[in-house]
Amino acid sequence: ILILRMYLADTLEAQLVKRGANIAHFLAEQSVNPILTRKQLALDLMLHEHIKHDSDLAYVFITDSSREIVSHTFKSGFPTGLRGLNGSGHEGYQTTRIMFGDQDIVDISMPVLQGRLGRLHVGMSEHGIRREIDTVLLTVSVVIIILFLMAAVALWIYMERVAVRPVRELGEQVRRMGQGHFDAHASVQSGDEIGMLGSAFNEMGSKLNDLYSQMSERGNELVRLNEQLEQLAITDGLTGLYNHRHFYARLTEEV
Repeated sequence: ILILRMYLADTLEAQLVKRGANIAHFLAEQSVNPILTRKQLALDLMLHEHIKHDSDLAYVFITDSSREIVSHTFKSGFPTGLRGLNGSGHEGYQTTRIMFGDQDIVDISMPVLQGRLGRLHVGMSEHGIRREIDTVLLTVSVVIIILFLMAAVALWIYMERVAVRPVRELGEQVRRMGQGHFDAHASVQSGDEIGMLGSAFNEMGSKLNDLYSQMSERGNELVRLNEQLEQLAITDGLTGLYNHRHFYARLTEEV
């Protein structure tokens, strides 16, 4: 933002000075005839008419060769603070940065008829530049904030998909296994530590499920063996009839 502000300030100020120099050159040429023919009203009207159509134009005034004011566009009289402004040379324009009221002004001094009729001063306000820079910087800042928010959302989605969701899935399967569901399987497909942990959990769950199946089979076998032992305990091995012990046990139940 700071680099962009500096670049915009330099670029826009250069454009402002160039435009002010063109205005000063045009007005200096147009002022020659009214000054020579002493048409003060025409000169004043020309300056006032031009300043009305340019919002960046703060003032225009002309001084003669003895630095006396010939014409100006100030409604309440010529400001004494601007009397010290003057240029030198008979070719080209000169620029001076001043503070006029509450505005930063670039004063552009242009010789009239190669300086023989004095100099014309054009004050270009930098207020429009500041406003344009603020608008551009605000737009850029909003774009940067939007891009930052989009990046944050994309990062959150990425973290949700890569880190949070696998951990949540793994935790859910651990909870199911803790409730006795030894067929729990974590669907974690990644090459990082979470993926390794998920693979280890699935391997452990598979082994526990195999052990549980084996224990179930052995439990069923024990049930069959107990039934056989109970049958042998209540029957006679030779005849297959119920023995004396089973008779009294059934008799007790019936009574």
